[in-house]
Amino acid sequence: CNNLIDEETLITFFADADEDGFGNENITVEACDLPAGYVNIGTDCDDTDPLTFPGADELCDDVDNNCDNEVDEGLSQTFFVDEDGDGYGTSDTIEACDLRIGLSSIDGDCNDADDSISPGAAELCDETDNNCNGETDEGVSQTFYLDSDEDGFGNPQEPVSSCTQPLGYVQN
Repeated sequence: CNNLIDEETLITFFADADEDGFGNENITVEACDLPAGYVNIGTDCDDTDPLTFPGADELCDDVDNNCDNEVDEGLSQTFFVDEDGDGYGTSDTIEACDLRIGLSSIDGDCNDADDSISPGAAELCDETDNNCNGETDEGVSQTFYLDSDEDGFGNPQEPVSSCTQPLGYVQN
């Protein structure tokens, strides 16, 4: 007979819009029994996403899934920047939680502006180090010899390595 109803017996419940079992601490109701759409834990940091709640597994999605004020923690890996998209990166690295376009798990690209030049490329006879091994035209150029007297036989003491036969040189 004190004009109050259920005093000291009401429980605070929290609205759980995403139905993940954790409610929004800012939307509450006091009741004796658990109302539909409410829970008794109000620690959800994003009550619009059912994958985001305290203790959730962290996902690689730029979201704080487990409500610990850190994003994608523990998921970062080191990748190499791959600007030309050839599958090989440079020595420049970036931290990310997954392999994305513009990144590679393999480094060693000696020309990241040309997708035809990488450690996996075939060497071409073009005076370029196509396969990034520090050598130019290896295995594809030929040796020619200076033929000063134009008898069709070159001097073995004056070789030159080239993709095409230079003027005044022969293969013999």
